[in-house]
Amino acid sequence: AGINVSGGTIAGTLATVAQTNITSLGTLTALTVDDINLNGKVLTMTGSTGDTFSITAGTNGATTIATVDTDGADGNLTLDVDGGIVLDAASNGAVELKNSGTKYGSFFATSNNLNIKSEINNEDIVFRGLDDSSDITALTLDMSAAGAAIFNDDVTVGDDLILSSDGSRIFFGAGS
Repeated sequence: AGINVSGGTIAGTLATVAQTNITSLGTLTALTVDDINLNGKVLTMTGSTGDTFSITAGTNGATTIATVDTDGADGNLTLDVDGGIVLDAASNGAVELKNSGTKYGSFFATSNNLNIKSEINNEDIVFRGLDDSSDITALTLDMSAAGAAIFNDDVTVGDDLILSSDGSRIFFGAGS
């Protein structure tokens, strides 16, 4: 197909592969190049059929990065950088952890303190790791018991062990 000029309007399809110096004085509503689509404030890239990665610019600078896999597999997002990964939120902004839209934890600052918070009522904070290739729970902070610390094994104290209330007791096995 060629280009038709009628009454000062150009219509048609460009027939050659490489086009230089193409400009537009109007507004382009959408643009698709191969598997990349730019439409308004949404950039969408399509992988295999139905698998997409999108970046959406929203109100007040809110930005959403999303992956969708229509086959039901996990559409993971991997950040792989040469330097560090910086998360910087203004005015005590929190890093929220969610599972299917439900917030279960957060990291945030108060004054100069780092806060790690379990966001679900009475749910614990659990520190896990590998010990000789076995998955272990090293420490549990029990939120249903005011944050009582439950250690899996020995506790080493570098200086004083302070029991802060006069009624404090130390239990040894079944005795005290």
